[in-house]
Amino acid sequence: MNNRSTPRMLLVALAFAWLPAHAAVNPFDQVGFEHNVYLECLMAKGGDNTVSPLRRIVEECGFDPGTSIDDFIAGYSQFVDVDPSLSVVERMRPYRARYTDAQFSFFEKIDQVLLLAETQAEADAMFADLEADAIARLGTRTAAERSIFAALSTARHSLEYWSLAYAPPAAAAGAISPQRLKWWQKVLIVVGADLLGAAGGTLIGGPVVGAGTGAASSTGAATVLKD
Repeated sequence: MNNRSTPRMLLVALAFAWLPAHAAVNPFDQVGFEHNVYLECLMAKGGDNTVSPLRRIVEECGFDPGTSIDDFIAGYSQFVDVDPSLSVVERMRPYRARYTDAQFSFFEKIDQVLLLAETQAEADAMFADLEADAIARLGTRTAAERSIFAALSTARHSLEYWSLAYAPPAAAAGAISPQRLKWWQKVLIVVGADLLGAAGGTLIGGPVVGAGTGAASSTGAATVLKD
């Protein structure tokens, strides 16, 4: 156990002590599932990095944004062309007025997962707890609430995808090493980009758009995994 394990685990416990332990089903889990389908298409296609991933997901993967490609790019580029090193809270701040304090606090809790989790299992458990809490506390009537469910679903599905797709040998062996920790931090950066795209796309255009926007957000952020 490393020297910071005990205080770190205490922080994890304190940050999530208020969350319910029961299992629950995310009413918008389809967003995360479809995110991974479109993400797999984009990654398999490769493609020109100079072309907007929003254009690519329509032209190469058959995504239907419900509008013209140009309008789709103009309306959702702010969720794709954003600095992935910023916190989720910072990236969602322009839309803060759309959320109540209680609703926006879920983005703060998501940032805590991205900051504190050191393994896929730990992050997955934290995200599952957040989903259970969202189901207990939120409805699905407003776009803000639906965007939170979309973000949490995408977080889990994205986490699974990137943890499997780009795991280095040390990660597969479960070793705690500088190489593994560096890789894991990059995975969380990409997961943060994915869930941000899903949240923003769902907030503005609905869950279907959220799945596509979340997948498009991956392609830029994922370059950190190859560095």
